[in-house]
Amino acid sequence: MYCMNKKIDSRFLSRLFWIAILCGIWEAIVRLGFVDPLLMPSILDIIKSLVMSIISGEIVTNILYSLNLIFISLIAIECLLL
Repeated sequence: MYCMNKKIDSRFLSRLFWIAILCGIWEAIVRLGFVDPLLMPSILDIIKSLVMSIISGEIVTNILYSLNLIFISLIAIECLLL
């Protein structure tokens, strides 16, 4: 059992490592000016926006609005297929 948990932990750490590497490359590309920040915002800006929208409760409103649009679209598609 211990070996299985160790294997899972090493896979998790390996995936976490590669995600961190990709995020670092993304951040470097944006910070060095290779890409316009309006097209590809930095990871830190995305995290800041996410935290601020969670704190303000705005994210809940946006999620509910998006789910409403999906629901209406599915109903419209169902009506068209009948």
